[in-house]
Amino acid sequence: VCRVKPRAVPEKKVQHGVGGCKIPVGVRMRAKISPVTLPSLLPAKDAETKDNNSGNFHTYKVFHGLAQNSIHGIVKTNSGSIWVATNGGVSEFDGKYFRNYSMDNGLPHNQVWSICEDRHGNLWMGTFGGGVVCYDGFSFITYSLGQGMPTDKIVGVSEDHLGNFWFVAYQTGIIYFQPDSNTLKSGTAFLITKENGLVSND
Repeated sequence: VCRVKPRAVPEKKVQHGVGGCKIPVGVRMRAKISPVTLPSLLPAKDAETKDNNSGNFHTYKVFHGLAQNSIHGIVKTNSGSIWVATNGGVSEFDGKYFRNYSMDNGLPHNQVWSICEDRHGNLWMGTFGGGVVCYDGFSFITYSLGQGMPTDKIVGVSEDHLGNFWFVAYQTGIIYFQPDSNTLKSGTAFLITKENGLVSND
């Protein structure tokens, strides 16, 4: 097993970690900021209910207010809202109303494949074609190809205990992202691949 701690090095100077694995080179990125057009509140229609031995299942679909029926991820925030990542954008549900965010509202791409809430209450979303998006309640903060990301197809997002982020890049590897202190609008990204000891780029 090759264990490598990412750190920024001069781009032309290749260094090696344990076992001869290359140490990832950090790429500085500055995010694209897009204002959010707040979507209308949609009263949720009564969910479909199915009884079983352990309780009731309540199903919400497009008919009931959801943005799209293909679901890739769900997160419940500290405020109590449920956010749903779909192929048609992302839906916010408070138990009574839906708000559906899509490209019409400033989202860079409608196919949202993953979602998580960070320690400050910001939502991070991985899209399949629009890169990584952070929603701070006011703007969509986007890191994609135009900002230095190696790919714009992100299928997984997660925050670690240090406040850094790990993005699963489709057929590319893993991206380790260190935001700059006190801002979400810039940071350093490290692409980790088979060259750095990853078992597979898939």
